[in-house]
Amino acid sequence: MQNTYLLLATQRFPYRASYTLGPIMTESEITSNFFESSPGDGASLLDRPRSPRPSFIPRWLPIALGVSIAVIVLVVGGAMYANRVSLVAVPKIVGYELAVAQTRASAGRFEVVIAERRFSAIPAGTIIEQSPAAGSKLRRGKAISVVVSGGTEEFAMPDITGSGLLQARGLLERKGLEIRVEAESSDQPSGTVLATNPSPGVMIRTGEIVHITVASQGPGVSTLLPLNLQGVAITIDPAVVPQGQSDVSLEVARKLRSLIEASGGTVAVTRSLTDSGTAASDVVRARRAQATSATVAVGFDVAQGGQKGLAAMYPLTGPTVILEPSRTLASAIATALLKGGMSASASTTQTDTVLMATKAPWSRVQLGSMSAPEDVRNFSDSRWGDDVARSIYRAIAEIYGVKGAKP
Repeated sequence: MQNTYLLLATQRFPYRASYTLGPIMTESEITSNFFESSPGDGASLLDRPRSPRPSFIPRWLPIALGVSIAVIVLVVGGAMYANRVSLVAVPKIVGYELAVAQTRASAGRFEVVIAERRFSAIPAGTIIEQSPAAGSKLRRGKAISVVVSGGTEEFAMPDITGSGLLQARGLLERKGLEIRVEAESSDQPSGTVLATNPSPGVMIRTGEIVHITVASQGPGVSTLLPLNLQGVAITIDPAVVPQGQSDVSLEVARKLRSLIEASGGTVAVTRSLTDSGTAASDVVRARRAQATSATVAVGFDVAQGGQKGLAAMYPLTGPTVILEPSRTLASAIATALLKGGMSASASTTQTDTVLMATKAPWSRVQLGSMSAPEDVRNFSDSRWGDDVARSIYRAIAEIYGVKGAKP
């Protein structure tokens, strides 16, 4: 019987089989040793811990994950810090000579790029404008675009009496003069230069203001309508035309400007003939447009592709005080162009960075498409440009002018 109990106990607890057995025990002793707590051990054999099982997840895996996350955090944080550190304030270089401006810019590791040289009463070589403005944040190594004064030169006031306003303006602006136009009732053809101040032959300098008096009525005035636009301020934005093409948007803008000024209105144009590069960008033109006090704004541009022909566009959304007059203006322009024998339509556009900056009703006139051969031919036809400018002038005058009144 004692041997039987010993055999059963060994089979039930095989991990104890390696123990060295002592003397043969009685049944009560076996039960006491295997199933009850012993005073010496403090626990029964059933309560003793077993050998730990191997883990399904390797011990190194959590450590590797932690290290990977730490590396990612360090890399991303370092990149964000480096990016923030690389953005520094743009120094003020307006008013400094070009060499000094380059030195100040180089301290921040900026490059100075001359976008334009403009005749000015400011000493030659002095920075007139800069973009971005002083205080703006810019990444190191980027360029600051500047306009540099070309200085002044003294010359005799040319005799432009009897010339058309468009031609006279072009001549004087190329000499660096600022033009102020005053309209006067006359029997001469509308837009004819009647007088100038200073007078022809007087010595003047670049940057001075020249007042031009032009005829506002005369033979053929019925095609322009006898209108008074005094007190009406119009901002015109001729967008940049792709290189290699005639600058039709600027040409139409100049023609329209002459017609409006001949009727007593005032005009601000966001881009000049000498503007190029950054000086002709949307950002710079929008800033110039924002500085104007416009009653109404008109823009011109050329599409790269799409439908051919002219289209007068207006905003799709916006305040009612802007949206409704803009829709009326675009419709009037499209109607006037159709009456002038041209293909035109009115349509909406989502946004216009430059014209919206004026806070005035506006319409952007798309003069045509570069993908349409017929439009491209029109761009180089000065008579077509005259017809477009006159049609838009009529539309503006019908809405904002005083019919039948003389300036």
